Amino acid sequence: PTFVNQNKLITQRSMFSGGGEGAVLEDDPEKLKQMEAAAKSMGMSVEKYQLGISARNRFTKEINDLRISTGDDDIGLEVDGNSLPEHLVVKISEAGKAKGKEAISSELKVAFEKAAVEARAGRVKAQQNMMKFIQETAKA
Repeated sequence: PTFVNQNKLITQRSMFSGGGEGAVLEDDPEKLKQMEAAAKSMGMSVEKYQLGISARNRFTKEINDLRISTGDDDIGLEVDGNSLPEHLVVKISEAGKAKGKEAISSELKVAFEKAAVEARAGRVKAQQNMMKFIQETAKA
């Protein structure tokens, strides 16, 4: 059977937690005021604040879209790039079940450890991509 964790962990994101790609909606003066106030409170221009929101959204999407598969066809798992995965699929085939509880436990432990290392590397790459995006966008 395959077990899928569909639970979403809701956390408050820090500084750049705005919605969308950070574009000011000219037809929504209230949103524009809120964005201006938030940018001012952080000592930055609205444009830089929008860039931060956009970069944060791209970073989050890249981590959420990352898929890491570890283990094998008998006992394995698939996770996203979050340190507490929002996407988690555990795969145990009939042949995997035949190995017994100890083998399943041991192989899943190794698979989770490997997935954690790969997810950490994926988050580092996503952060590098975010910084590159900010640098390239700021130059333009």
